Amino acid sequence: MSETLNRILFWILAVCSLAADQSSKYIIFDMLSDPATNHVQSLFQSQQSGGFHLVAQFQYDLETRQMKKDPRGNPIPYVNQGALFGFLGNHQSLANGLFAVISCAAAMAIIFWSTQKGSMSDLALTIALG
Repeated sequence: MSETLNRILFWILAVCSLAADQSSKYIIFDMLSDPATNHVQSLFQSQQSGGFHLVAQFQYDLETRQMKKDPRGNPIPYVNQGALFGFLGNHQSLANGLFAVISCAAAMAIIFWSTQKGSMSDLALTIALG
């Protein structure tokens, strides 16, 4: 494949990956927000006890022992604030900021790489970084 086709493939993969990532998060949060399902969604279930279960957790106010709710009255889901399975999870602002800086630096490096002459000659690397 030529570098031009590889570059087109790279950007198609990048945009499709971003769209799939964001839409899958939206779909999962929407599925788990339904109180009729008791905030549990079972996937790939073959028997009553088998399967893969997604269970939503929500933020609680320790003083009132009630679920925290957003302005529309929906319970606010508990979201892991730390990257890498909770790394810096007790330092929400630091974890989010550090993860954002690292993510932006990686994205800028990949975009810079994609503009360099000869960078798109390796199809496997183009696909991996796209």
